[in-house]
Amino acid sequence: MTGLKSRWFVEIFFDGETVRFWNDFEPIIYDGQTFQPLGDRFTPPDKIKLTATLKSETVKLKFDASRQLDNGNDILADILDSNWRNRQIRIRNIFYTTDPDSGDVISNVYGRIRNLPGSLAVKRNPIIEMEIESGSLTYLERRMQTRTAENQKIVFADDRGFD
Repeated sequence: MTGLKSRWFVEIFFDGETVRFWNDFEPIIYDGQTFQPLGDRFTPPDKIKLTATLKSETVKLKFDASRQLDNGNDILADILDSNWRNRQIRIRNIFYTTDPDSGDVISNVYGRIRNLPGSLAVKRNPIIEMEIESGSLTYLERRMQTRTAENQKIVFADDRGFD
């Protein structure tokens, strides 16, 4: 099959907006949403390990941040300026020929951004590595909440344990 493309589509869900980008050079509409191009500034993961356990897996995305200050409408600047920690992220790898909507979804992973370390070296582009924990980690985290009769009845309306 000639002309087969493999592209990565990324969505980061913030409170007021969702940032969408992909690893090509022109904006595209996929799944009814516009994805902005990052081209070679975005290095997708080599692979995403999928498991059927609750054990958390880490995925790293790499970004060339050297041009983030060139203009005010830069996706990476938007991410860095936002409250990115623990935000939900979706990463999809699509194989297609002409239209990603008619392509094959090879990987569709949800997770949470855990870390965003940067590295600077002389005569090298500044690289941002976004570390993402698989979504299963959220099920292992403790939720701090004091149970009351009111919030218990929201979940179990007939429960009289707090009465």
